This record gives sequence, structure tokens and C-alpha cells, in this order.
Amino acid sequence: MAQQRKRKRWDGFTDIQRRTALVLYVMADFAMKPVIFYLLQIMGVLLSSATDADTAYLTALVENWFLLCTDVQVEQLTQVSLPGDAFIFVRAKSILRCMALRDWVFSMNITKGLAPSCRDVALKWDTLAVGDVLPGPGVFGDMERSDVSKRKNRAFFFRWRQNMCIKVGKIQTRQFMSRAEIGDKVKSCGFKI
Repeated sequence: MAQQRKRKRWDGFTDIQRRTALVLYVMADFAMKPVIFYLLQIMGVLLSSATDADTAYLTALVENWFLLCTDVQVEQLTQVSLPGDAFIFVRAKSILRCMALRDWVFSMNITKGLAPSCRDVALKWDTLAVGDVLPGPGVFGDMERSDVSKRKNRAFFFRWRQNMCIKVGKIQTRQFMSRAEIGDKVKSCGFKI
């Protein structure tokens, strides 16, 4: 009942939040996972604690927003065309990078049985950021995160792990396990893949 009230309370997303969700939807090749993550962040709900009803509701909401767009509006979702779009596109790229990094950490958990160190995650973040075209310095701050001797970078990855519900630790295996068995073990430890 409380979840239903919370969903009803969040029916009124702002125009910027809707546009960001739609840009993210198009940039992710119509994958809902990053969009759901973004909208849950706005609602203050962690990805791991979201119910199936929450994700189904948000999926239907975004698909309805997209279906209401005209062809011209859909074209505008693929490139910076309106004032303020630069921030929206940078935000969408950042969310896609967060989700790609999360998938990489989970693949490391499954294939190697461990969580990568903060340094490895930071290097992977910068590798993913190389392809992104970001505005000049001073607009969105320093986006390089590989120098983990800086407190702000360590804090960034600490918050990132919390937001993504990633626990640091090793998945113990005492004998050979297939990929499917390791994946089941990872899921049993609280990870959602």
C-alpha cells in the first residue's frame, strides 16, 4: 500500500526529467534498465529495493511518453537541439556509463569471483568516458576519476557502489563451479544481475 502511494506521488515528473528519461531511452537503444535506474533515483528508491510493480509502472510511463512524441521530437532526442540539452545529454551519458560499469563489475564477480578494487573501477570509468564528448572544463567539473588518491574520487566511487547496491568482497568457491553456479551464488549474496 505504501509503495502504491509512493508511485502515485511521483506521477508528476518535471519536463526536464521526462526529456532526460526519453533521451536516455533513445541513447540506450530503447533499453529500459538505465531509464528505470534514473527515475528510481529521482524517486529516492534504490535499484535493489524496487518492486516489480515499480518497474512495470515506470516502464509503461516511459513508453507512453515516447509514443506521444512526434517524429520531430524523436529526432530532437538524438542530438542537442534545445537550450539546456547539453546538460541532459551529459547526464544521460553519465548514467549509461554507470550502468556499463555496474555490468562490468558484475561480470568480474561472475568470471573471477571478486569485486574489483576502487582503482580498477576508476580506470574502467575513465576508459568508458574516453568516447564521451564532454563540454569544456568548469561546466560539469573534472570527469577523470582514475586518481584515487584524491578524496573526491574515492567518495564518488563509494557513493556509486551504494547507489548501485554493489558490495565489496570475494565470492568464495571451494571447488570448480560453472558460470551458472557462480551466477546463482552471486545472486544469493544479494547482487541483482
